[in-house]
Amino acid sequence: MSPNTLAPARSMCNNKDMETTTKTHEVQTDERIAQTYGEFLAATYDAPKSTDPRTLDEYAIWESAENEYDGWSRFFAVPGGHIHSSMNCSTCNRVTNQSGQTFTAFAWLPALSGLTAADAIAAHGHALCSVCFPNAPVSDTNKSVKIADPVQEALAARRERNIAEAQARYEAAITPELDALVVAFIEAEAAQKAYTRTVEPSEWYQGPAFEASKAAYAALNAGMPEGFDFYTRAKDLGVR
Repeated sequence: MSPNTLAPARSMCNNKDMETTTKTHEVQTDERIAQTYGEFLAATYDAPKSTDPRTLDEYAIWESAENEYDGWSRFFAVPGGHIHSSMNCSTCNRVTNQSGQTFTAFAWLPALSGLTAADAIAAHGHALCSVCFPNAPVSDTNKSVKIADPVQEALAARRERNIAEAQARYEAAITPELDALVVAFIEAEAAQKAYTRTVEPSEWYQGPAFEASKAAYAALNAGMPEGFDFYTRAKDLGVR
């Protein structure tokens, strides 16, 4: 077979690969932007009711991330509502000009990013907003999207992220030297407790056992990061 015969097939393959790469980029970018939007929703939830959401640091971070967007199609769902092509649909109130309060919290659908309107209608026609997608089946627009509340999803994601970050800090802090300090304190603490069972309460906080326990804790406190859960580490080490 001649090289000229292979050329069209190679071209089609390259175009297909390029489309896949472009789609992946669009989805990944929207996933990153969606994360900052979720952090903004969580911050809005925590803020006093009189706060203009647009004054929050998280809003500025989301806006900055939004600059990565370069025009591909995007899709946003409203709990109990429909899928929209943007957060500026006339059927929704995202942020009012007067108070800045958020009335509609959107759930991003990055997995759909980059779909053509025709593909979106074919796959999700009954759930699409007929204002955003005029060709969507109007007769089915009363069917709403069943998704989790975006604010609660954002709060849950933040909790999971905080837990993961705390666990990462905890694991990063562990060293053989720190473990030795933990074990030394737990052993000294146990000796102190054993001592208190043999003397009157007035003598609990005096004597060699108490001084050893106090010194071991001082050494541990000086050698561990702030907020480190040394009792959890002691359990992990099997000494408590």
